[in-house]
Amino acid sequence: MPDSNELRREAAHHQHLTRWNIDPLHSEIRFSIRHLMISTVKGNFASFQGDLIYDHQLEQPAGVVVEIEAGSVETGQIQRDIHLRSGDFFDVENYPHIRFASRHVESIGNNHYLVHGDLRLLRETQQVVLDVTFEGIGEDAEGNQRASFSATTEINRHDFGLTWNRSVEAGGLMVGESVRIYLEIQAVQQ
Repeated sequence: MPDSNELRREAAHHQHLTRWNIDPLHSEIRFSIRHLMISTVKGNFASFQGDLIYDHQLEQPAGVVVEIEAGSVETGQIQRDIHLRSGDFFDVENYPHIRFASRHVESIGNNHYLVHGDLRLLRETQQVVLDVTFEGIGEDAEGNQRASFSATTEINRHDFGLTWNRSVEAGGLMVGESVRIYLEIQAVQQ
């Protein structure tokens, strides 16, 4: 799995590749999951960092590495957030980071890409595919070049060992298996 340093070295050796840092102040990583099988709980991770590589020859993203602080999970309900940080879910004491590293980028037309990569959560690493839309490149008020991407994916939490659940009296389970992940990323060219 590549890391941020490998992405930086790759960009430094190829003039058509540029490195971009994810700007966490203008980016968000959110998720949603079924609760009690009748509603959806939404949350986000408040702390993360990452690097993107952009290929100017192909005019498309070429790679990404993102590291998320698992303990920064927020759902708007303090007791639930404490439970999510515990050993029943993210076990942040033993696994403080969630990490995604791309393997390759597949263009499917009209600024739309499939980014294939490895997601490491707890002790498991699974291949996932991000469905990415490139929103464009623009200049901010300070003259920095910024790129924007939107992405989604869906994972089964059981694939990563997140198996805690509880039966409810009316039937069914308290927490769904499928987790929908949404990313709105703005990155600054280095």
